Amino acid sequence: MSKSNPSIIALIPARSGSKRVPGKNIHPLAGHPLIAYTICAARQSGIFSSVFVSTDSEEYAEISRQYGAEVPFLRPAEISGDFSLDIEWVDFTLHKLKEMGRAYDCFSILRPTSPFRLPTTIQRAWKEFLAEEGVDSLRAVEKCKEHPGKMWIVRGRRMMPLLPLGPKEQPLAQHAVSGIARSLFAECQSGDRMVACGVQRKDDCRRSGHAVLYGGLRRLRCKPSLRLGTGGASHRKRRGATAEG
Repeated sequence: MSKSNPSIIALIPARSGSKRVPGKNIHPLAGHPLIAYTICAARQSGIFSSVFVSTDSEEYAEISRQYGAEVPFLRPAEISGDFSLDIEWVDFTLHKLKEMGRAYDCFSILRPTSPFRLPTTIQRAWKEFLAEEGVDSLRAVEKCKEHPGKMWIVRGRRMMPLLPLGPKEQPLAQHAVSGIARSLFAECQSGDRMVACGVQRKDDCRRSGHAVLYGGLRRLRCKPSLRLGTGGASHRKRRGATAEG
């Protein structure tokens, strides 16, 4: 990987088989399909060599291309199910691109279900990632409202602590350090090592192993300041106001 000017691509996952919200990735939002906001934010950030959408649907692929993303191939059905892991489609996509002679140093996963992500958020994440030494991944997170040490899980008619902490390890309410949960605004990794990572929601940037800890993400406005253009005009006309995928 070039240390001075590494290349990076955007990977936008958009499978078509959602059970909870059918067609969610192309669900209309303010006149555009949901995925359009992530594609346009990625393109307007100016940091990506290419913006790719990973989907198993030709309809999703067509819509994505209308908004400027590349869909050089479809994702196989066997890695597009409800229980398919990110590592499966990411590994498949990177290997297929490499076979096409399109290898890159880093990639960023940008999920369509965060439509209010701004180009500047992506730029800040990339800047923080490049500024750190000895890291290979970055993830945005947000604070949990409740400490995980105070949470329980229910199985049938029984419940048990989420974390197996003894009495001396249980956090006191007044001293509890807030836990963190992943946010889907941005995830960046170098292409040669795909690892899970966490990011602490602070105003600075710190290290934990090989993960760069990045925070300071602000609550975004309800309306994204994106230039969506008219790329989806034919899509809107064809689909009308329906919400199904």
